[in-house]
Amino acid sequence: MEPLVWMVAGLAIVYYGIMGYIQYSGIDLRPKIGVGVIVFENEQRKRILLGKRIGGSHGNNTWQLPGGHMEYKETLYECAYRELKEETNLRAMGMREGPYVNCVFEKEALHYVTLLTIVDKFEGTLVNMEPKKCEGWRWVSNDELHHYKLFGPLELLLKECNNDLASL
Repeated sequence: MEPLVWMVAGLAIVYYGIMGYIQYSGIDLRPKIGVGVIVFENEQRKRILLGKRIGGSHGNNTWQLPGGHMEYKETLYECAYRELKEETNLRAMGMREGPYVNCVFEKEALHYVTLLTIVDKFEGTLVNMEPKKCEGWRWVSNDELHHYKLFGPLELLLKECNNDLASL
């Protein structure tokens, strides 16, 4: 089956019906896999670690969990451990699966399924390891989260858990 092609506002929209996805001027719109790490400051689970996104990526100037893209052949836990260490210098001392969120960024034509993990214990000193991507990290209480402009997946997660991350 030949793809259907339309021109809209100077962009080529290509629909691959048999393959079930759409491309805008060669951009693949199939969902990508993201991984987020919910890091609680301690066992009381009152504060989580958030970093402020900078550098022109989608979600610029929003607050996010540590995390990123899953690499080829990487497991959820391998990705979460790697991203946590690469971004914060912290090493998880155990991790468990959390929920997932399905987030569409309409403006950027991006779709992510973000798999979340939960860390209650870690070691190391918190350091901003990627200052070109993150303005800084801070511990934020569940009660303070509504004062922050949150990255899409974290915003969805809060809605799904009724604004109570400690319940996860």
